[in-house]
Amino acid sequence: MLPIITVTGIGVWKTGEAYRQTATARLDDTSKTLARAVEADLDRRFALLRLLASVAMKVDGAETSGLVSGSLIDDVVVEGDVRLFGQSEDKDMVGAAGLARSLASRAIASGHRTVSNLAMEEGPADGRVSLAMPFDSGPNERSAIVLSVRPQDLVKALQQRGHALNGILVAVTDGNGRILARSRDPERFIGSLAPDWDKLVAIGDDDGAFEAVTKEGGTVMMTFQRLDGTPGWVVVVAEPLAVFNARWRNPLVGLLIGGLIAIAATVAAAIWIGRLILDPVNALARNSAAIAAGAAPDNLPSIPRSSIREFETLRRSVEAAEKPGAKATAATER
Repeated sequence: MLPIITVTGIGVWKTGEAYRQTATARLDDTSKTLARAVEADLDRRFALLRLLASVAMKVDGAETSGLVSGSLIDDVVVEGDVRLFGQSEDKDMVGAAGLARSLASRAIASGHRTVSNLAMEEGPADGRVSLAMPFDSGPNERSAIVLSVRPQDLVKALQQRGHALNGILVAVTDGNGRILARSRDPERFIGSLAPDWDKLVAIGDDDGAFEAVTKEGGTVMMTFQRLDGTPGWVVVVAEPLAVFNARWRNPLVGLLIGGLIAIAATVAAAIWIGRLILDPVNALARNSAAIAAGAAPDNLPSIPRSSIREFETLRRSVEAAEKPGAKATAATER
């Protein structure tokens, strides 16, 4: 049975690996889906900025710096502060305007839309994330429109899907590992550094999976997906390690129990078949030993009937040979 047990063990191990990969792929698919949702939310914001920029270009006397006037955005719902910056604006601004000015300069220089990491002026409650959209504001002149919002207002995919997460923890971090949004206690942890951020950075890929610890101290299996068009933002999806392990171990336990039952049944069958063979052999051996010792025919050990045809034929032959008439006939012939 050793080859059978060895092959069964290898099969169970391979099956366990497949179950674990399936459980990990489930989390990975969730992180990819949420990443696409967040990217779509960012695209919607940039589409709004593009619209505001086109409106600003058509308004006579529109300022190219500072907060966009209300007349430009009366018909558009805008969450956050919107500012216009010209290419040659003062670069010595401070505070929120200075951060927006810096992002606008980067967008104008690159010619592409730009997203900032989380900036906190005084504390987590004052944290802001900015989006900058460059545009042509005149001959050989480029400007940028910047939207600055609270991170919890920017990333709404988690709030919209929170009811469908089924106990899974989801968070979005910026490129520095600061939490921008979270499906559980968001206000409490926004702006704080995600635990085990160094493990994620060490992987060095746009996606992956690893065991981590949550802000509450729980151990989880975590998958992550970096967001395109951002300075390293990441969507992470985490499931309690006990739940994750149960998801792939429970089927494996069932398989192991089934294998053990099969092995036990095989052993029982082998013992039963062995007895069918050994009991007649032992009986014949005892009978032969008694005859060799000169025991009387009436004192010879009995040979039980056997379900194995060959042994039953041999038993009948031995019994026939031990009958007195058979012995007398054999002596007369001699």
